[in-house]
Amino acid sequence: MQPTKVLRIGIVLDGRAGPAWIGALVERVIQSKQIAISQVFFTGATRSSSSLFTVLYGAIDRLLFPLQNDALASTSLITLLADIPALEIRAPRDWTNAAAALAGLDVLLDLGSGPLPEIAALPCPLWHYSQSMRQGTAGLAEVVQRCAVSGAELFAKENGQTHCIYRSWSGTHNLSARRNRQRIYWKAHAFAARRLEQLAQVGAENFYQRFVVPSAHSSPLRADFWRYVAAFKWHWWRQALSDLFYRNTWHVHCGPCAEIPDTFDELSAVRPTANTYWADPFIVEREGERLLFVEEYDLKKKKGHIAVATLRANNSTPSATTIIDAPYHLSYPFVFTYENEFYMLPESSDNTSIDLYHSTDFPLHWQHAATLMRDVYAVDSTLFFYHNRWWLFTCIAAHSEAPARDELFLYYADSPLSATWTPHPLNPIVSDARCARPAGRIFTSADRIIRPAQDCSRRYGYGLRLMEIVTLDEEHYEEREYRAYLPQGKRVGIHTFNRQAGWAAIDVKFKTRRWP
Repeated sequence: MQPTKVLRIGIVLDGRAGPAWIGALVERVIQSKQIAISQVFFTGATRSSSSLFTVLYGAIDRLLFPLQNDALASTSLITLLADIPALEIRAPRDWTNAAAALAGLDVLLDLGSGPLPEIAALPCPLWHYSQSMRQGTAGLAEVVQRCAVSGAELFAKENGQTHCIYRSWSGTHNLSARRNRQRIYWKAHAFAARRLEQLAQVGAENFYQRFVVPSAHSSPLRADFWRYVAAFKWHWWRQALSDLFYRNTWHVHCGPCAEIPDTFDELSAVRPTANTYWADPFIVEREGERLLFVEEYDLKKKKGHIAVATLRANNSTPSATTIIDAPYHLSYPFVFTYENEFYMLPESSDNTSIDLYHSTDFPLHWQHAATLMRDVYAVDSTLFFYHNRWWLFTCIAAHSEAPARDELFLYYADSPLSATWTPHPLNPIVSDARCARPAGRIFTSADRIIRPAQDCSRRYGYGLRLMEIVTLDEEHYEEREYRAYLPQGKRVGIHTFNRQAGWAAIDVKFKTRRWP
């Protein structure tokens, strides 16, 4: 759907310097062809003095978890805003005097650190992030209280009612709130521009019907310094001792399997050669032969490549052959057929691209066929043919410091070889680390369309969730959880699930002793 007009927005800021994530947000809005910043309002507000908790906590966190690119570090906004009219707002009555500047705005975006006073007869909706985000404390209490996920929200006050118009969940860092908030803030800098562009595309009436997010019913969290110290000491030492005596390794398990099993206990381990481990298994059956495509990770080089092995009936250890290698890490060998030819879409996020390979002599020889997208940090891209369209599901990081496992984007084209992919109007269609990242080939079972998804809440590759796709077309997307497989016993993670012709393959993370 083409935009009907360019939105005219106003931005509220504390001053001509602000947190780095705000600078990135403003730059992203300025670069958009569908948004124009017509007015800036400087309130002169200052952040409230830090509590004893945040001072003491921050000192410990900075010492143990240094950052190269802090989302809350102060940055100048002068260059970005040089050509935009600005007004100084020092008292509530100044908003009355700014009536002319407010007139004609489509949205007033409040990026200040404190709540605005009630503005009489505000002619447009007021958008703002949650209060904890604006004060720089988002993600702190979640670390202290060991929450599985940490949220980020964008709100709109429209016609006297306040609605949440964007909510995203990240997996909580186990120990560091500084690292935790990097995930939150660098991801959240993209929220405003995305929603403003969608507002421009669909119009105000449709926007507030389609993009309002239901309320999240949760108890308020409280961060207590001494509770943090006690929890940190316990969890840090437990992790340190665990890392000393144990290591986590991925193992591929394969075997006959019902369409959607209750457990994977009947699958047998398929072990690779020494100094490697296998992950991301994909099964392909061809001419009575079962082939296992995997990411083979070289423990010495600390880099993955794509390999293939033939599964034997007795499940003995097969030998693998490297089929695609590159100077950068490769994983997730998504194999599919198109016009009776074999293609593969391996993950090449380290190359900031989504690359397609064609098999010239299946299964051992492959060559690069096309680059579907460039300059994107995209992970585990998965294709699905449905209703005469090729649908591309992929998780994309909003920033180099943001996680690539939180937000699922959807694109479509008439051919998997297309150089032009149309973004779905609801992107991102999922914004939740518990079920966003793809975990294998999308399949049908008993008239259900099932999308395997990773649960990356407590840690990367924590669990597996099967999501049922309820609605999929060029305007709508809806899914719901059908089944979940979470760690138990010695299994500390499960990452990928694929099946074909009555056989299934998964990869499981086990905690094993470093020495007897």
